[in-house]
Amino acid sequence: MEIEAASLDSNHSYRDNWARSEQELNVWKFRTIKFESTKIEKTGDQTGTMTGNLTMHGETHPIAMDVTYNRGGKHLSGKYSIDGFTAKGMVKRSDFGMKAFTPWVGDEVEFVVQFEAKRPNDPS
Repeated sequence: MEIEAASLDSNHSYRDNWARSEQELNVWKFRTIKFESTKIEKTGDQTGTMTGNLTMHGETHPIAMDVTYNRGGKHLSGKYSIDGFTAKGMVKRSDFGMKAFTPWVGDEVEFVVQFEAKRPNDPS
């Protein structure tokens, strides 16, 4: 998974601009945030844990995310199917070299990622 660092949206423009600044994400130098999974474990009928390596702000560290399978079905075109997922996790800013205003600004940041996966239709 790869996202544009500047796409951060906390629903507060001043906070977003600060988080994008050179003091934090520095989105002009480190344009992307990347996650590469190394292991997926099923924890329930619709849930699992995905571990892997997160690269952000020029540093890579292992993290774990709780993943929920939301729903799946055929695309409106009928040519393929789509499955929807939600992944939640937490990172420490300081682990990735972002220490501005710590401890006044929390070091632990919770994140949520919504994503869809495209796959061939099930044979019927």
